[in-house]
Amino acid sequence: MPDRKNQMEDMQNRIDLHSAMNHLDEKELQIILERYFLDHTQSEIAKELFISQAQVSRLEKQALSHLKKYMS
Repeated sequence: MPDRKNQMEDMQNRIDLHSAMNHLDEKELQIILERYFLDHTQSEIAKELFISQAQVSRLEKQALSHLKKYMS
């Protein structure tokens, strides 16, 4: 029998994440979507955005920090 409480928590977490992602700037959002939903590497994203892998790393860290802030 499925656990309704966990299903509801998962659904609420997805809603919270979606809401928090609306606060990211365009580049941060693109990086998060590509890294965590499309499974691209930082190097692949860097080539696409014409920036260094180190810049992608910094922007990803910044975006994750923003998501954490908005979700808490």
